Amino acid sequence: MTRPILTITPLKAAAPLAASAELHLLVCVSCPPADPASAKPRPPLNLSLAIDRSGSMRGHPLAEAKACARRVVQALGERDRVSIISYDDVPVVDVPPVHVTGKAGILAAIDRIQHRGCTNLHGGWLAAAEAAATGLAAGVLTRVMVLSDGNANIGLRDLDEIASQAAALAGTGITTSTIGLGREFNEDLMTALARAGQGQATYGETADDLWPSFEAELGLLSATFGKRVRLTLSSPCGGTVSAGSGLLPAGRDGVWILPNLAHEAEVTALVKVQVAGLSGADACLLEAAVTYDGMDGAAAAPLTASARVPLVGFADFVAGAADSKVAGCIKETAAADLQLEAKAAARQGDFAAVRGIADKLAAMADGSALTCRLSHRMAFAPGMDLCRRGLHPGTRHGSQVAGGTGGPADRPPLAACHSSCSRIDPRIARKAAAAEWSGQDSRQQLLSPA
Repeated sequence: MTRPILTITPLKAAAPLAASAELHLLVCVSCPPADPASAKPRPPLNLSLAIDRSGSMRGHPLAEAKACARRVVQALGERDRVSIISYDDVPVVDVPPVHVTGKAGILAAIDRIQHRGCTNLHGGWLAAAEAAATGLAAGVLTRVMVLSDGNANIGLRDLDEIASQAAALAGTGITTSTIGLGREFNEDLMTALARAGQGQATYGETADDLWPSFEAELGLLSATFGKRVRLTLSSPCGGTVSAGSGLLPAGRDGVWILPNLAHEAEVTALVKVQVAGLSGADACLLEAAVTYDGMDGAAAAPLTASARVPLVGFADFVAGAADSKVAGCIKETAAADLQLEAKAAARQGDFAAVRGIADKLAAMADGSALTCRLSHRMAFAPGMDLCRRGLHPGTRHGSQVAGGTGGPADRPPLAACHSSCSRIDPRIARKAAAAEWSGQDSRQQLLSPA
């Protein structure tokens, strides 16, 4: 298999001589397509679904959660394992971990889930993770999927502690995705859980809303070839390195967690280097190394890259052209930060501030699909939860969004550059859903023209 390519692209192709400056660089891991000559069946999946059956899910939300769960089970094959956990005050194992050799019993168990009680989301998620842990094995992809409105009212509710636990489990190979249901789900909790769990966060009101995201996620999982991905950064010129707020530290200075690597996907991280008093003809601003394990658990050879640029006078540095891709990521980061500010202002009832932020986004737009959608949403819904979003693996830098106009699948993918994220061509996701999950020759299908 052709190896991934690690690149570092600075915003500007030079750095200022003998001056202080904050420099932006984009670290990118570009993953190759699968090799048709060595096509293999997709990795087996080990999925554990945690379904919120609490009183707040009564009626439509629970019905749609169950419909989503049914679709996921129908998409799995006999090599896959699944477990179903429903939870209110306490979790219940509706389907213990089992290979999907007979779907009727699993589907019947899903149908029997009824609403009741309070919402112990942490307890339900943890029970699902414990069930998933029984299927951990080399070459198997393990994921917990939490379907909930996210309105936890009993059990552990501390966001930082839950995120810490999710990150620790992700480090063992048990990742977490969240699916927010209804209009009032707790986005802070659901997004933090997915982000720390190295999964995807999506939301919708119906199974039809959510299924494109499920298809894309299943496609991304099927194309995965590298896991436990770590990024190490340093600045040989003595600069101070800081990663975007979306990057999760790996517990050691200068090391961050990246998402799994998938064929034809791209993983990016926006990095800042603060420099001062550089001298000489040029300087190495940043060195990066990426390590990861293959699906067999064996460590792959590290990827390395560096960014060395000439030093120029400050005026020439300021006048220098900016790389459009890096500039786009910086704009998306700023838009995401503004939306978070708007969310905080809305919670305090300061809608004048919300409208002011919407005006800033409109001024930033310049035709950008991301910022136009954000400013439009905020201008017309100033009192709503302003920070809901779906993370669609099929989206590239906010320029393409799966779905129609105005539905939940059309929400802007704010994490596209605000954090590190995997992006996979939407055609691959669709083909994966249509071909891989029906047991056809997956790699040939994925590589054929759309």
